[in-house]
Amino acid sequence: MNFQRELRKSKEIVRAWTRVHFSDQKLASVAAFNADGRMSFRNPCGCLMGVTFSDRLHEGHGCNREHYWMARRQDLMETRRFAALFPTTRIGKTEKAYNFLGFSRDFNTCFGDDDLRRRRFAAILRAEMRLRARLRQTVETEEVLSPAGSLGAGSLTGVR
Repeated sequence: MNFQRELRKSKEIVRAWTRVHFSDQKLASVAAFNADGRMSFRNPCGCLMGVTFSDRLHEGHGCNREHYWMARRQDLMETRRFAALFPTTRIGKTEKAYNFLGFSRDFNTCFGDDDLRRRRFAAILRAEMRLRARLRQTVETEEVLSPAGSLGAGSLTGVR
């Protein structure tokens, strides 16, 4: 196994998940939750799957964890056909990639290191926030520069 290649691939998978499933507000909330040290792979409510569909971010005390299972089923469906039928025996590619963020060349546990995982995840979240800010700025600039009432460069879809 080429560790660097696997780590890069894992980062890409986690980045794609957050891009699709996190609104700007969710992105900011999860970044703060992660920065507070409250995310942990072994906590169903505090891992990537757990925070994805959770209405309020929490650490899992007194929770039915339905939001975790909903995200896990989604991940399994995106990973392979029929995998969602066996959610307790399989792990999806995004959950596996999130776990891998905690690994280093000298890790000695199958769960990795939560501190390392939080730092790497924080970098992914910050990069996504910067990307979205640049995209918003580009769209705003194009809207200002495009002539009113015409389909110019300011139109993202070309459809009115």
